[in-house]
Amino acid sequence: GGVRVDGPRRRTQSADLFDSFQTRAELRVEMKERFNTPAADDPVYRHAEARRSNSVAPGKLAVQLTSFQPEPPEKAGDGKPLRRLRWGTRTMKPFDLETVSVSEAEQAIVITGGINLIIYNVEKLGTVDILTDRMVVWRATTDTQDLAQGESVQSASEPLELYLEGNVIIRRGNEKIEAKRAYYDVNRNLMNATDAELMSVHPELGSPLYFRARKLRQLSAEKYVAERTQMTPSIFPSPGIAVETEVATIDSFPSTEIDPETGEPVPGARHLVTATNNFFYIEGIPVFYVPYV
Repeated sequence: GGVRVDGPRRRTQSADLFDSFQTRAELRVEMKERFNTPAADDPVYRHAEARRSNSVAPGKLAVQLTSFQPEPPEKAGDGKPLRRLRWGTRTMKPFDLETVSVSEAEQAIVITGGINLIIYNVEKLGTVDILTDRMVVWRATTDTQDLAQGESVQSASEPLELYLEGNVIIRRGNEKIEAKRAYYDVNRNLMNATDAELMSVHPELGSPLYFRARKLRQLSAEKYVAERTQMTPSIFPSPGIAVETEVATIDSFPSTEIDPETGEPVPGARHLVTATNNFFYIEGIPVFYVPYV
């Protein structure tokens, strides 16, 4: 009753609505009334399930109501922050997983069908948001039931290694990495990505810079090395202005920026780029060369 959807590309108003939405932002639900009876007995739920049964493809799982799951603790017994992992599907289709025993203390989990993994409390990085078509997870041997529940916790010192393949997207702060495939050691902040693009927002220009590399290596939380790299402010694959280098080293330094909306200081990062064998291109034509910058 009285449904209204307002968005930048769509505005809808109707008596009822059945739709699916995806968002990378925080989801907030405000309830004016709470029910003490089981949700399955609520008439609104019965109407929604009847509407959904006419829209869902045959064989697709129906909605499963689960009890409330409390938030996991943020710190371990020794006072150090816990690392939280939230597992979700990349699309509306559930993912498939298979467990492989590597040793008594280690297991590998092979996940296919598209997955979204969000890791909280990563040392020096905070939150890491990962999207990929296929993933292999190496971690300490444990029950995989936590993947079905959608969330798990582990100590910050517990090993966590990931192999990502297929339309890989990794978001960390104001940085975004896209690649065909990548290996990521979360504990040691190491990464090796092929056919990768690193996008970082320049704090003074307020616009993104793109580093497109045949191979992108992360050596620490503050340092990248990119081989056979194109650097450009353009999002297009054939930019009008670009610099192509043999090897580029990108060092990140913490800084404090001013939020233009609130005027308050917020943590940020500045980057220092050093590169060798640099060719400057305008509209695809090389105009000059610098051996080192």
